[in-house]
Amino acid sequence: MYHVNEFTGSEWTVLVSAQPPGYDVTGMYLLWGSDRERLLEIGRAEIAAGRFHEARLSVAPGRRPAEHVLCILAADGTQRVELARRVRDSGGGITYLYWREGTALPVRRELSVAFGDDGEEPG
Repeated sequence: MYHVNEFTGSEWTVLVSAQPPGYDVTGMYLLWGSDRERLLEIGRAEIAAGRFHEARLSVAPGRRPAEHVLCILAADGTQRVELARRVRDSGGGITYLYWREGTALPVRRELSVAFGDDGEEPG
């Protein structure tokens, strides 16, 4: 099991493994659902198990549909079937899952808030 660090900015909660990835990120798996906590649990579990090293979860739901998106960053799309199976077997609640090449997400240093030692936004 790997330690998972969490940082929340104005748009994204970033989950990142204490273990750096041994690969270049070329895209992401996208998962949607109305239950943000459920998506957060999935992201934490995938990173803690060492299968992935970083994920981003939207802070606010989208407008149509009103769902959150979890982006799990990865080297390629080879884990699509296995990830879908784990999500399904763990209770579901996810409306869609697919692989997307490339990324439009900000890198960690571009998050819009400064963080304290506890990973929370400064008060």
